[in-house]
Amino acid sequence: MPRGKKPTAQQIISKLRLELAKGCTAAQAAKKVGVTEQTYYRWRKDTTPRATSIRAYISCLAFLKDLARRSIPCRRSWQTG
Repeated sequence: MPRGKKPTAQQIISKLRLELAKGCTAAQAAKKVGVTEQTYYRWRKDTTPRATSIRAYISCLAFLKDLARRSIPCRRSWQTG
């Protein structure tokens, strides 16, 4: 019996999201797609952006902007001085 290709993780995730959009629970959607419920939750954790990482990114950007703002006058005074 020839074996087919396994679906990729992105294909399975899109099928799961489609089932969830229809109103299925996570357990029902995972069963219909053919993965375990734990796998669904693991993929959801890995593929959704985390609020903490977004906050850390924004605070890092603010820090870098502040650092750039502070260093420009120092550089100018060093070059002219």
